Amino acid sequence: MIVRARNYWIRMLISPYNKRLVSFHLVVACTFYVDFFMSGWILCNYDMIMGSANDDFINHSTVYFWIMSIQVLDIILNFLKMDVTDFKEHKDPIVVAKKYLKGTFVFDCIAVFPYNHYHPDYIFLRYLKLLKVREYQNYFNNYIYESLLAYLDKSSLRNIINLFGLLVLLAFTSHIFAVLWMLIGMFGLKSENSAGWIK
Repeated sequence: MIVRARNYWIRMLISPYNKRLVSFHLVVACTFYVDFFMSGWILCNYDMIMGSANDDFINHSTVYFWIMSIQVLDIILNFLKMDVTDFKEHKDPIVVAKKYLKGTFVFDCIAVFPYNHYHPDYIFLRYLKLLKVREYQNYFNNYIYESLLAYLDKSSLRNIINLFGLLVLLAFTSHIFAVLWMLIGMFGLKSENSAGWIK
């Protein structure tokens, strides 16, 4: 029975070079970026911090449903993706599962929880996805590389990928500082003397 289940699991394994999986990785990366910015906007939602949360702030219920569905599917697929070392595919499902369980599995599960419905104050835990930001960025880098390889030389491609990475880093950094600045003002409003830059 166990051997049969293991053989079935081996047949279910997906090559990381599978075109559908690569396309799905792009979708996952996009949801990460949307999630990152949306979580910041919700964290800085005046109504939520002042204790009168708007249940459908920027329609986050619908958007988060799709984001979380895609991220849960990604967690499941991480148990089915072949491990690749030095361009060699390893098809042992136990090794694949152990590697993921020892890696980011716990953080992925914490980050995918629907905090926006149950504990909005803990929505910052969705930022645990930042642990995989390099992986998500590589999905885009690989897509840009594959798409433009026929039109540009490798040096120009590297420059475009580096520029794209720099723009993403700039957007992320600006967003984090904006969120922190807004939170400082919000907590100032909640203090006894209502001090703060917003006031």
